[in-house]
Amino acid sequence: MHGWSADTACTPEHAEAVTAKTHADDHCALVLLDRAPPHERIVGYCWIDGLGNKDAIPMLGIGIIDEYHEVGMGKALLLLMIEQARMLGLDRIKLGVWADNPRAIYVYQGVGFQTEPTLPAKEFDGRAEIYMVVATGRDRIQQPPQPDK
Repeated sequence: MHGWSADTACTPEHAEAVTAKTHADDHCALVLLDRAPPHERIVGYCWIDGLGNKDAIPMLGIGIIDEYHEVGMGKALLLLMIEQARMLGLDRIKLGVWADNPRAIYVYQGVGFQTEPTLPAKEFDGRAEIYMVVATGRDRIQQPPQPDK
């Protein structure tokens, strides 16, 4: 779920494929639209998959087209999905990122993701993917005060 270039900008068909799982019980997603004329288009998305697996940390994926990098949209999507995860009752979520992508790692660290030593890196076509985890803050939710008895 890495960004696209302007040459491969997300088409309605691509967006439909990416968001097709949104109705699945173990998945939730957000789509980022640019509604500026001359036409509306999808410029990013973020999802969490694996919500039904109590034995694993659900996985987050994100994609922002290149021309929308460096303007805070990725950070905004990440923060929204962390909040969504908290509202869904999740303690933590994880993501995979190429070890040779310092720009993405910087963004992920900026919203609280940290490298997870219990999740070893994996090799894909000669590139290492590392895994980062963020706590949703669900354990810090204030409970309403209880009346004295």
